[in-house]
Amino acid sequence: MVFRRLGWSEDEFRIAFQRAPLFLLVSEPRMRKMVQFLMEEVKLKASNLSREPRLLMYSLENRLLPRFSVFRMMEAKGLVKDGSERQRTSLVIGMFTCSVRTFLEKYVRRYSEVAPELMNVYNGRVH
Repeated sequence: MVFRRLGWSEDEFRIAFQRAPLFLLVSEPRMRKMVQFLMEEVKLKASNLSREPRLLMYSLENRLLPRFSVFRMMEAKGLVKDGSERQRTSLVIGMFTCSVRTFLEKYVRRYSEVAPELMNVYNGRVH
């Protein structure tokens, strides 16, 4: 099974399936790419993904990468408070799962005075 090869336990798979069964429709290559990004780059754990399987259904290029780029810029600018791993995980998942409108209001426009480049980062004009 793909999920076992990705490091998921049976319990993690069951939890993910109960929360969002449609995540199983994601192709294996796309699933691998998403899990690799979320676990290696974002530093989420398999248990985080099993509780938020909808993350695996979002567009990597159109949603996750732009929002994670904003997060990293916010970190670099000191706009993200140092906290526990759990707080960081919660913030990143919140950034990924909120609507575009909420994301722009809470994380881009809110900091436009101190970090005007966030909108350019979000739009992919700054890497």
